[in-house]
Parts: sequence; C-alpha cells; structure tokens
Amino acid sequence: FTMDSIMKIFFGRETRTMLGTNDPYATAYDEAHRSMVAFWIRNIAISGALDLLPWPLGPFRLNAVGGNMAKLFRGMTKEGRSLIKNTQILHKISLEIIDAKLNDPNLKSQRDLLSLFMNAEDENGGSYAQKKHREFLTATVLNFVIAGRDTTA
Repeated sequence: FTMDSIMKIFFGRETRTMLGTNDPYATAYDEAHRSMVAFWIRNIAISGALDLLPWPLGPFRLNAVGGNMAKLFRGMTKEGRSLIKNTQILHKISLEIIDAKLNDPNLKSQRDLLSLFMNAEDENGGSYAQKKHREFLTATVLNFVIAGRDTTA
C-alpha cells in the first residue's frame, strides 16, 4: 500500500503492487533495503575496521560510503552485490521517471509532487525541468521514496 501511494502521489505512476502487480522499482527498493540491513548486521565490525585504513584504502569520501577497500569488500559479499545491483536499478528507473516527465508536453498541468518540483524555478530563475538537473532530480526522487516509504511503512 505504501509504495502504491508514494508512486501515485510523488510521481503520478500507478503501480498496483497491492493487487499483485510486479513493479521493478518497488522490488528493487525492497531488495536494496533488505541487502543493506543484512550487510551491515553481518559485516559491521569489518566495515568499521576498513574505515580506519588510510587513504587510498580507507575513507576519502565523495559520494561514496567507505574507502576503496570498503567498496571492494561490498562487492565480495552476496548482500553487498545485491545492494549494488538494486541501487543501480533504482537509479536507472528514477532517471526513466524523470526523462518521461521531461518529455511530457503536459508537465506544466500535472499535479504530482515531482511535476510540481520540476515546474518550480531553480536558483537561476530557470525550470528544474531541464536535462542539466537530471542527477539532482534523481537524488530528489530517491529521497522522496526513502523518506515516504520508511516513515509510513
């Protein structure tokens, strides 16, 4: 119910997961969440130790969790590989949602949260409905879903 509501209110998409319809976005979200929890429960001590390593093996963080050894370690575990795979799926589908909105001639008249956000003005007085804002909008989409799903589930 939560994912169906979020997808409709935030993006204007009908998912109907409560009726048994498979939605790749909802599936990837659930799998990424399960994988993340399982990874950290099973590997918190190792991950903490890897954070103590000096750069380039350990922490220098720019849009990444952990250093190079932590990324390598994540890729070596079943849970870590599942997390990586499912976050890539979420990113890809988020971009598809954004691109569909960018190419929709009726974007100005839509009332879902993402459309309203895209129709707002950016800091330069332009619209967020521009290709240059795709990565920012992707992060926004994922934040909407994470905040909405985890607080209502």
